[in-house]
Amino acid sequence: MITAKHKKGFGLIEVLLASVITAMMLGALISVGRVALASNQNALERTQAAYLAQQGIEVVRQIRDTNWIDGGTTSWDSLTGNTKLHTVDVANYKLRWDSGRYLLEPDLTSAGEIIDIGGNSFRREIQVQNESQMGTLVPTDGSLTHYARGDSVLRVVVVVKFRDGTKEVSVSEILTNWRPNY
Repeated sequence: MITAKHKKGFGLIEVLLASVITAMMLGALISVGRVALASNQNALERTQAAYLAQQGIEVVRQIRDTNWIDGGTTSWDSLTGNTKLHTVDVANYKLRWDSGRYLLEPDLTSAGEIIDIGGNSFRREIQVQNESQMGTLVPTDGSLTHYARGDSVLRVVVVVKFRDGTKEVSVSEILTNWRPNY
C-alpha cells in the first residue's frame, strides 16, 4: 500500500520553473528566427542591387559595342545615340530603349531610374565621365593605368540605391576604344 508520504510528483514551484525555462527558450528561438529572416532579406536585396548595377555596366558596354557594329555612322563613345561626350564633368543618365537598341538618356531630374524586382524597389543612377584629358587614371585597386592624352576613355559608374536610401551598391568600369581602327 502506498501512503501519501511516499507519493512524489511535481510541485507548483517545479511547474513554474519549467514553464519559465520553456518560455525563455521559445523567445530565444523566435528572436534567432527573426534575425535570420532579416539577414536573408538583406542578402536578397544586396544581391538584386549588385545585379542591377552590373546590368547597367553591361548595357553601357553593349551600347559601345553596337556603335562599333554600326561602323562609321556612329562613334563608339556616342552613348546617347547622337553626340560624343566631350566634357570632363560627370553626367547622369538613365537607360532608354529606342528603335531596337539601348541608349543613355540624360537624367535631368537626378532621380535615377526606379526599378522594382520581386517587391523590392531600387533607384539606379548611371554616371559617365569622359576622362580623355586626364592622362593617368587610378582604378579602385590602387594600380596605375596610363593612357596617352587624347585617347578616348570613359569611366562608367552605376550606383544602385536601396528603397530606404540608407544603403547602396556601386560598380565602376573604364571603357576605352579597344578597336580604334575597326
